[in-house]
Amino acid sequence: MKIPVMLKKLLSIILLITISIFINALPLEKTDKLEINLYRREIIQGIYRRNYYLYMPVKYTNQRKIPLLILLPPEGGDYNSILKTAQWKIKADTANFLILIPEAMPQDRRVESRVLSNPRIWNNNEEEKQYNDYEYIRESLEDVLKTYTIDNENIYIVGYSSSAQIAYNFSLKNHEHIKKIALISPIFFEKPEYSEKIPEMLIMHSKSKKEFKTISRTFFKNQQTLNGEEFIQNLTENNEIKLIETIYEKGGEINKYKHSEKQTSIKEIKIDNTGHLWYGGIQYLPSYLTGKDQHYFNATTETLDFFK
Repeated sequence: MKIPVMLKKLLSIILLITISIFINALPLEKTDKLEINLYRREIIQGIYRRNYYLYMPVKYTNQRKIPLLILLPPEGGDYNSILKTAQWKIKADTANFLILIPEAMPQDRRVESRVLSNPRIWNNNEEEKQYNDYEYIRESLEDVLKTYTIDNENIYIVGYSSSAQIAYNFSLKNHEHIKKIALISPIFFEKPEYSEKIPEMLIMHSKSKKEFKTISRTFFKNQQTLNGEEFIQNLTENNEIKLIETIYEKGGEINKYKHSEKQTSIKEIKIDNTGHLWYGGIQYLPSYLTGKDQHYFNATTETLDFFK
């Protein structure tokens, strides 16, 4: 016997509601300690139970407010790829700030994620109710603000490669929280929104476009992408930002911009002789994808100097 289409839809809705009620009724293990000062916390977002990761500096005490840094791994990456290869733990312990690392969900959520065959994918679609990464990052941030002693005037966000789009959009939608943003080797999937709420911003990328094209072909075959230079061009062409100064240095150039209305400062660093620029420390992806590694420029250090 065939089940009518409307009945099928109704049964699907009832099933989703039942699953959601069941998940919310389960006891929530709020915190797991993974290693010294590294914790995994669980939240419910839509019908999914999702994790975010928290690195607590060795000097942390709830008697003193400290800055919070939100790090968004690139698509295919996870908290390990950020913490273990980009020197962030050492920096957090030295400068005394807390690190929040949300994670995208695997493309196929039924099986374990893998960088190429089943990468973690950020969902930029705000209309998706059950799997909305803007809501997930915001809920993770609010959970941290509720639980830990954070200096609300010093909350920053970093997007690397394909997580730049969601980092940028998140900073516009949550400008009351995010004071500054850094984008490293950014890949955008749409032209930037116009907004008077652009926070202070640092953009770092290679002058070469070869590796950007290789990365785009490998991970985002059928998608239109923009690199950091094209992102800046879009903002200037729309008269949203104006070039104030260009400084040429050994190894690259620095362009300084101002937001046309808000007068927010935007700094662009373009690096010579490098591929798809990584934070610093150990290069995460192989050179046939990212191009030539570089050692004279450390994006992690540059990011922290900008946030200070």
